[in-house]
Amino acid sequence: MKQKTFVSLLAFLFLASFAFKIYFLDAIPLRYDGTVYVEMIAEQADQPTFLPRYMGTCTPIKPGLYFIVYSLFLPVTSVFFTSFEWIYRSPNIIFGIFNAFLCYLIARKFSTKEVAMVTALLFYCCFCTFLVEERLFMEPLMLTFMLSALFFYTREELPPVFRFGGAAFFSIIAALTKSVIAFALLPLSFALIYQKDKNSLRNPLFLASLLAPLLGLLLFYLSLDYAGLTDVLFNDTGKFFVYDYVKTSPRTITEGIGYFFVMSGIYLSFSFYKIKECWKEQIFFSSWLFLSAVPIFSGEPHYWYFYYTVPAFAFFAALGISSKGKFDNLSGLALVLLVVANLSISALSVSVLDYDFYHQAKEVGLDLSGKENVLIAGIYEKATIATAYKRIQERKEYGKPLDMGYVVIPSSILEDNRARSYFNAMLEEVAEDYNTQKYQFEEESFARFFWSNHSFRKATEITEFEYIAVLGNFTLNSDAYKLHYEAPNIRIYQRSEKS
Repeated sequence: MKQKTFVSLLAFLFLASFAFKIYFLDAIPLRYDGTVYVEMIAEQADQPTFLPRYMGTCTPIKPGLYFIVYSLFLPVTSVFFTSFEWIYRSPNIIFGIFNAFLCYLIARKFSTKEVAMVTALLFYCCFCTFLVEERLFMEPLMLTFMLSALFFYTREELPPVFRFGGAAFFSIIAALTKSVIAFALLPLSFALIYQKDKNSLRNPLFLASLLAPLLGLLLFYLSLDYAGLTDVLFNDTGKFFVYDYVKTSPRTITEGIGYFFVMSGIYLSFSFYKIKECWKEQIFFSSWLFLSAVPIFSGEPHYWYFYYTVPAFAFFAALGISSKGKFDNLSGLALVLLVVANLSISALSVSVLDYDFYHQAKEVGLDLSGKENVLIAGIYEKATIATAYKRIQERKEYGKPLDMGYVVIPSSILEDNRARSYFNAMLEEVAEDYNTQKYQFEEESFARFFWSNHSFRKATEITEFEYIAVLGNFTLNSDAYKLHYEAPNIRIYQRSEKS
């Protein structure tokens, strides 16, 4: 294939992938952790703090850098976009492009220019990349910092103080974004230097740079200690790697393997023999692939964990379809098939999966915005959606969210009918006396959201609610309220005129 034709094909496929992501960016409402992050980003924009806040309370479920960075975009995105998904997710587009460029720069140090360009494209169009960027995740920004650190390690032409100093700087800020994930830089940086610059393995500056993730984690720990929330770090980490591992490992490992093949199966099928052939020669990218074992064997695997290994799979897939580092017509056809397959699977995931509840919960939040004396209660995955849209709509209209009642219960209740009955009774009690001490709530912080078995309650000055939105398979049995609206897993009650 002629160089001009090859570059034109790559440009077309990049633009097609970019347009595809733009089209689907607001196709699905904010959900899961993104509904919490959107509030934390907004509160960071209102009042900058080192530790993030949620509902006005210190809630360092993760270090604060992600929320600080994304809050800096709000003054711009809020002016240019009307869609809340675009306002908060659009930075993903920027960091996604930057990550693809960094993939090219790093891969260029280990192969031909053509392979590096294809690596960047295959990373950018990957199904896993699409799933991560169309949600409000920390991963795009986190990978930017990690790739930036690795980029500095590849710059042998730089003076060591700038080379390893730059790598250390980005390693620290990576640890201040997602502390545990940042430690993946240790084996990666060691493998990179081992392959490209063995003489630097004993360089004191290189060895010192390996301590950077630990320094970032220490800074986060000290800030948690100051806030009296060090248990958040240990419990959240333990949830994923230690807690109840023996009991749950058969299920979680099976899930992890499933995610692995769904996220990387296409690239693995094109690169298996190339990996087998040159894994020693490409020890850096081989080590990167091996990190896939971490999410597979973690205590709670999720597909977005594999996002960090997509550059390695993309690199070997690019090698696999190339002809000795070059791209002929057959290689070009294979490349087109890979891109089309990724985009098709991505589109299928949006059109086939059932997202009706998310849209309904979003509409509930928007309908309740501007209404005073509102209580939203329910399961974490559901109640946070309506709450997020209510508050961001009120920020847009009034400059700040209205006071509201807010009760969130742990997701484990879905698996326990007795717990569901318990919550129904708790809901009735809260509707009559929001500040009741009959039930145990966490109120001082939402930092233990992801692992506590307790329900959470936001402090409010409201003593009587006009509307109570219940999200989850629960009912409010109270003569003081009548059913105002009902949908699957959604019920809105309005205070009766008689009461």
